[in-house]
Amino acid sequence: MIEYSTIVDIIKNNRTQNVICRSLELRPSELCSFIVALANTEGGYIFIGAELINNRFSLCHLQDSFNTNSLIEVIKSKRIEADYETSLITVDGKRLLVFCIDKSQAPISLNGRYYMYSNNGFYEVSEKAIHYKPTVFISYASCDEPIADIIEKAIIDKLGDRVSISRYTRLKYKDSFKEFMNSIQDHDYVLCIVSASYLKSKACMYEVGETIKDHHYKDRLLFVVLSEAERKYYGDKSPETIAPGIYDPLKRAEYILYWKKSYEDLKKQVDELDVEAARPLIQVLKETGDIYRNDIGEFMEFLSDENGKSFSLLAENEFDDITQLIKVKS
Repeated sequence: MIEYSTIVDIIKNNRTQNVICRSLELRPSELCSFIVALANTEGGYIFIGAELINNRFSLCHLQDSFNTNSLIEVIKSKRIEADYETSLITVDGKRLLVFCIDKSQAPISLNGRYYMYSNNGFYEVSEKAIHYKPTVFISYASCDEPIADIIEKAIIDKLGDRVSISRYTRLKYKDSFKEFMNSIQDHDYVLCIVSASYLKSKACMYEVGETIKDHHYKDRLLFVVLSEAERKYYGDKSPETIAPGIYDPLKRAEYILYWKKSYEDLKKQVDELDVEAARPLIQVLKETGDIYRNDIGEFMEFLSDENGKSFSLLAENEFDDITQLIKVKS
């Protein structure tokens, strides 16, 4: 049953997620597509007699001449296999027609075509894509776990079980950590939580290196840059430095020099060993050299060139900037 209080709460607080608005009556065929799209996504609402302006609801008022019953009968004739309810509701003296659509447990089609909801509209997908879960690999330094927890919760709150998230804390006893890191290329998105500790972490820079092997990595690489303002989330386990300072060329040079020294120190030790004894360290030396010569510089250039936002700015809108980029593929 459509709850009046729920509709008022959605409108008054501009809760636009999974809500489709149209200011005037629309063709039944288009309305059926909206119903199918919402049912195939997470369910939601359709408001006829309202529109979205800058992500805020504006009520337009349906005229008394609007034939609600006729419209509903036409929709019923399409025999859409979706569960939905309708109701005429008046808010602040303005009347609108509300459709409440339940999430479907199986893909629903309209004339043999499948649709899903996105940003106050719908788009066509394959039947297989409806139950496809985008995968997100969260890459972060262990000391930044409190921040990773906050961001993961925000993603789950927005996308629920429509997304699959990988973190090293999910590893079971005796699972291979290296295999887990190598799986990064199998994920649709990589979300890097960038801090001073991150840029000096061998494991994190290895994950970055695996990501940028893909020539199209910029399309799937998401990031959050931390600042000293986030220290309040760490409790008594706060690292000495949190902010990476990546927008300062001198600071970026410091990180490259850090990895240059790491490589040279390790090479010096390896050179003092005979071939057999050094064998297990050769690959580590190569990986460190790749970080120093290629990965750290390219990664920081990408970060400084992209129009990224700080953790504080992203948190202001509950990480919508990130969740809106994580979408189901057709």
